[in-house]
Amino acid sequence: MTAPPGIPCPACGRANPAGSFFCSGCATPLACSGCQAPLAPDAQFCGQCGRQVGRRLDASRLDASIGRPVERRVEATPHLRIFVQTGSFADQQSASVGQRLESLIGVLGEMLGVQPPPGPISIYLGEVLNDPAQPGKALTAGSYAVPERREVWSIFRSDAPGVDIERTMARLLLQLQTGRDPGQAPLLLDGLVSVVGQRLGFVPPPEALAQMLSGMLASGAPIAIRPLLNGPSPETMQIYSLVSVAFAGYLIDERGAPAFLKLLGAYDAQNPDTAARAAYSTTFEGLEKRWL
Repeated sequence: MTAPPGIPCPACGRANPAGSFFCSGCATPLACSGCQAPLAPDAQFCGQCGRQVGRRLDASRLDASIGRPVERRVEATPHLRIFVQTGSFADQQSASVGQRLESLIGVLGEMLGVQPPPGPISIYLGEVLNDPAQPGKALTAGSYAVPERREVWSIFRSDAPGVDIERTMARLLLQLQTGRDPGQAPLLLDGLVSVVGQRLGFVPPPEALAQMLSGMLASGAPIAIRPLLNGPSPETMQIYSLVSVAFAGYLIDERGAPAFLKLLGAYDAQNPDTAARAAYSTTFEGLEKRWL
């Protein structure tokens, strides 16, 4: 049993979705981390199993008037509804976040034909969020998506201003487009987001990257695609970003958007060459030889 849907947070007044262990606005515990029973607003111990409740945030941290629900505001853009706490750092930056994400949506549409779903995508920016990968734990940095509800949740503070929010948005849009989570293919997803960054002027252009790659090859640095498909390791961290954007750019240029989307839509981390053959008529080793 978990917190009932729409239950208001006793600290900040936010309504939280079913299954929440913590308030997504202020991290106040809403359900027992031991037995998952709902907690009374003033509970210090779980009424079902007796476990001590974790620290419950004083609303004064979030609002000057203790006991008054925190005011929230919605920043609307053509494709987004961005929910922020009034007066927070996210509130100050919400227009900039909207511009960043709308730019991403625009480039994905122009480059790959990826279109946003009908109706707005909801973006929730908070200082602390429930960690979807670890029920009962608080997420203190990063972003995640809820595809079935067309939502993106992101930690947004001055020391963690929406880390990975563009990657998470791209991942959501691609999953809605292809029916498969591109997070299974980190190299391709990371490379694509960086290619978008190239189009927006945040990442060096392909010509500059080609020179950097040539220098790495001339120095004898090993460059192999297959070990990088599942993301960087400590040993490959220095070359990962460069290889991911250059390789993704090559794939998109090689056969265009349809082939790249087919690769993502068929990608299986256990057998990635099946998708490579379907989209590019060769294995990843074959693509690597063509690329280099």
